[in-house]
Amino acid sequence: MKETYKDTYSDITATAEAPQTIVYTYTYRNQITPTATKEAVAKQLATATASEFNQFSAVFPNFKERYIYLNSDKSELYNILVTKEDVTAAQASSVSSSK
Repeated sequence: MKETYKDTYSDITATAEAPQTIVYTYTYRNQITPTATKEAVAKQLATATASEFNQFSAVFPNFKERYIYLNSDKSELYNILVTKEDVTAAQASSVSSSK
């Protein structure tokens, strides 16, 4: 993954956070000014990761994903916790908007 996004991110890590949370930390290669709201990014993450999320939560009922986005100077842009409820709501919203 680091190789795929090497032009965008200087570092990508995945770590564990108790209980049952995977923390993905992305550090931008260059300083950016965020243009999306935290809520919009959270909804996009919940929608984009739903399949993977559902696989993990089938084994770990309290599974969560935390996404941390850092600017190149290590200042925090976003810190988003995605829960089962977020994924369910995003999937329901996606289904209703496609009708």
